[in-house]
Amino acid sequence: MLRHRAVYLGGIVLLTVLYVLTAQAASALAAVNTSISPIWLPSGLAVAAVVLYGYRMAPAVLLGALVFNASTGIPLWVAALIAAGNALEALVAAGLLNRAGFRRPVARLRDVLLLVGLAGLGGTAVSAGIGVTALWAGGIVPTAEMTSSWVLWWFGDAIGVITLTPVLLSAWAHRRRRPVPSRGRVAEAGLLCLALPLATWPVLGAGRLTLVVPVLLWAAIRFRLPGASLSSLFTSAVVIYAAARGVGPFVQESLSTTLLVTQSYTVVLIATSTLVAAIITEREQATAALHDQQERTRSIIATARDPFVGFDADGTVTDWNHAAETTFGWSAAEAVGRPLTGLIIPAEVYAERFSAPDSCGDRMEITARHRDGRPLPVEITVWCVESAGRRHLNAFARDITERKRFERDLATARDRALEASRLKSQFLATMSHEIRTPMNAVIGLAAVLLAGPLGHEQRRQLEGILSAGQALLAIINDILDLSKIEADQLVLEEGEVDLGGAVHDVVALLSATARDKGLILTGSCGPRVPAVLRGDPVRIRQILLNLVDNAVKFTPDGSVTVRADLAGTAPDGRPEIRIEVADTGIGIPAEARERLFDPFVQADASTTRRYGGTGLGLAISRRLARAMGGDLRVSGEPGKGSTFTCTLLLAPVKAAAREPVAAGGDASAVSAGRSRLLLVEDNELNQMAALEVLNLLGYQADLATNGAEAVEMAEKTRYQAILMDCQMPVMDGYTATTLLRRQEGASRHTPIIALTAGAFAEDRRRCLAVGMDDFIAKPFDYDQLALTIARWIDSPGERPSS
Repeated sequence: MLRHRAVYLGGIVLLTVLYVLTAQAASALAAVNTSISPIWLPSGLAVAAVVLYGYRMAPAVLLGALVFNASTGIPLWVAALIAAGNALEALVAAGLLNRAGFRRPVARLRDVLLLVGLAGLGGTAVSAGIGVTALWAGGIVPTAEMTSSWVLWWFGDAIGVITLTPVLLSAWAHRRRRPVPSRGRVAEAGLLCLALPLATWPVLGAGRLTLVVPVLLWAAIRFRLPGASLSSLFTSAVVIYAAARGVGPFVQESLSTTLLVTQSYTVVLIATSTLVAAIITEREQATAALHDQQERTRSIIATARDPFVGFDADGTVTDWNHAAETTFGWSAAEAVGRPLTGLIIPAEVYAERFSAPDSCGDRMEITARHRDGRPLPVEITVWCVESAGRRHLNAFARDITERKRFERDLATARDRALEASRLKSQFLATMSHEIRTPMNAVIGLAAVLLAGPLGHEQRRQLEGILSAGQALLAIINDILDLSKIEADQLVLEEGEVDLGGAVHDVVALLSATARDKGLILTGSCGPRVPAVLRGDPVRIRQILLNLVDNAVKFTPDGSVTVRADLAGTAPDGRPEIRIEVADTGIGIPAEARERLFDPFVQADASTTRRYGGTGLGLAISRRLARAMGGDLRVSGEPGKGSTFTCTLLLAPVKAAAREPVAAGGDASAVSAGRSRLLLVEDNELNQMAALEVLNLLGYQADLATNGAEAVEMAEKTRYQAILMDCQMPVMDGYTATTLLRRQEGASRHTPIIALTAGAFAEDRRRCLAVGMDDFIAKPFDYDQLALTIARWIDSPGERPSS
């Protein structure tokens, strides 16, 4: 602390002494009054000190000015006012410079203009005003001379600030790095010192005012701002000293006028040389910065890992870094100066990709050429530089051989995966068809036998066969659906959905099972639900069937309730449908609820052992719900039942294109012999099963063993419905349906129901596309077949015509 204080006090003393000494030197030029000098060097010293060391140096300025002015014999109070003006001048000048963003040393043109305008002309006006007023108040300057004295004082302080301040700031900035000047530099400085008085003498003797200007410009150009300031200061001092003594071209009738004219001349000289020095310095700095930037850029390019190539508008190589040598096989000495097309880029590629004006800024992939002739895939980024009216192109290239190899391997792997997925789908479709065909006979014949008179043991055994067949069918369906979903091959259909009818059908389908367990199964659809919605009717029915079947399975007693209602409206205007299936069954522990929706997972192992099942139904249902913009969640407690809530986003349909006639869902409503159907089936076991089931349902059925027979029989007899297999010899069901629709014309329409072992969505789409009205996958369910036929059969009173 004491050391800092000692340094500060030492600085105050030093600045005070320097101020007094420079004031003594400047007073030698004073002609009007010892306190008014045409060149006041202490102002330049004071401004430099406050700019460098802050406002704390103002006391030294005040003290130095007071000591000097008091020594001139003027009253002490006048000396004190003048000293206060000198200190305030330094504070105002430094404050204005700091606020304007002045930077030291004075190296920019902007800084020179700030120094001249704010400090040289602005701050000095304060000192001139206070000083002249104090001299007038002390009776030293008469009223008539106040204006001329103020201007003389102002110009004198301004010259001191403009000439001495930049020299001091530059010396302070370079105080620690002073390179030893060369002999040539010293000799040039000596010549300048000789030339200055030689060029100044003609100004005084012959009035050649401009002869000194080249010397001042020499000083500005070669020695920058310090040289320009000191040279112009020397010239100004000599000219003003001579004019004050009546020598030179500026002598006027009065001394004050002479000094003002002389000051004006010197200010022009000072401003010219100072501005030239600043402009040259700024340009030199900009050139140095540009050179540094170029060197940094060249260093970056030279050490870059990617090849860099520069070339002009004609395609001649101008730059070639080490990475380009390594990548393309040409050395820089070999490449520079040669056309790019003769090195790495084929002429046709260059003409197409690089000759166009809009090629700049592009990133492109091209096949370049190595020195040994092998193709080299590269990614090139091109940018252009316009200089002196010429276009120059630069490019960074990246060898993408490995990336291209990886892309090829990836494409091959993708193709293999797609082929494997296709083969898997084809295998699943084939296996599904091959399994469903005999399963249809097993389940169908078991159902037929159960409808006849049986003993207790025989009935129990047949029910076991039927139950096992249906369980196997459910597993097949679930595995196929899950495979489709996981392969992202599930495609939702867009059709009309009667949600109320779907709830009714599912409840009707499972009502017998519920009754056998003593359960009350009910279903309802709220009045706010649109009568017809747009969505995938098959998948919605599948979700309903999974949820209700699970509820019936896991409810030992009590009830199962199905409710469908409108939950709200989505932001896009689609109605949000909520379906709830609530039961009074075993319930689900909280920790097992989310696991329920994972494939092959049930609440616990005991559930699987007790109730069976694969654990796929809920996983599939949730994914289907989410595919339709909704979700599937569960709530409930163990022992208190569960509630599964499914939300779906479906679009309303204002008017249905065609409303099928509903038959209530009970096949017994159609009397035997009143409805005549055509069964088209090539498999003998399936023929037997289907004919027996149709007979049990009360329908009279004719048989065709292939599509050609079906077309021929339909021409002779008008059937109320046709059950059409799809894959048959001679003619398949798709071709037969197409021919039948052509025969019908616009006035007649016979319902054709696909009865096929193809259970995939694409099978259904293909059936509907050729003109079939509905779709039943084998092995068909007895109740499902009954409901589907009843939905499409005309009123029982009509008889088929032959």
